[in-house]
Amino acid sequence: MIRTAFTAFTATLILAGTAAAQERADGWRMGGFATLGPSIYAGEDNDLSVIPAISYQTGRWQFGLNGVSAQVWDEGGSALEVLLRPRFFGLVFADAPELAGIDRDITGDLGASWSYDVSPVTSIEVTGLVEVTGAHGGQEIELKLDQEVSVAGFPLFVGASVTWQSADLSGYLYGVSASEATGSRAAYEPGSVLIPEVSISSGYPLGSGAFLFGGVRYSVLPGEVSSSPIVTRDDDFGVFVGVTRSF
Repeated sequence: MIRTAFTAFTATLILAGTAAAQERADGWRMGGFATLGPSIYAGEDNDLSVIPAISYQTGRWQFGLNGVSAQVWDEGGSALEVLLRPRFFGLVFADAPELAGIDRDITGDLGASWSYDVSPVTSIEVTGLVEVTGAHGGQEIELKLDQEVSVAGFPLFVGASVTWQSADLSGYLYGVSASEATGSRAAYEPGSVLIPEVSISSGYPLGSGAFLFGGVRYSVLPGEVSSSPIVTRDDDFGVFVGVTRSF
């Protein structure tokens, strides 16, 4: 199945990877990328997404398809940003018969992200978000460790994270409400969940402001998620590759 979509994972890796390999300069960055991975949802095929990558940086502000952010503090290797992000996920675009009657929308999250450079190649980041568009009011907290390593002179960015999602958020992502239950699909509430993930990404400047990037990620879905009647996997993984150019 080919879709035009955008995920928090790819947005985060692209911005983190390109920012780590390039100085964030004012101006436009435009391009696109493709992601491929199996869907975790019942009846959905492998998910090939073709995604535009567009952002604009001006001073402390950044605007793009991944939302709006403003850096409010940056001192001594520590930085704080406020964020307004859209949340795209598989159920928004689902069309499998097994998911008939499951209606989800793109939502918006407001929050903040604090990062600290432990060393020139190691950083930690904590991000907290709350849904503000009236769909469910759920919250999410992510703790992430990033490490830059060099393999034969080629930079790799290795990440490990754990994400806590509140019961309201996980219910919207993986649950089945009483009104969505059918004779073959029971109502289900996963409750709050913890999801670990690892990732590897990299980027390479091509000249004239162009930048090639790519990555892979893998997460383990807890039993509270994999037991949902609309979820058919106990893990989730994907790859992406793309090109952007700065103007």
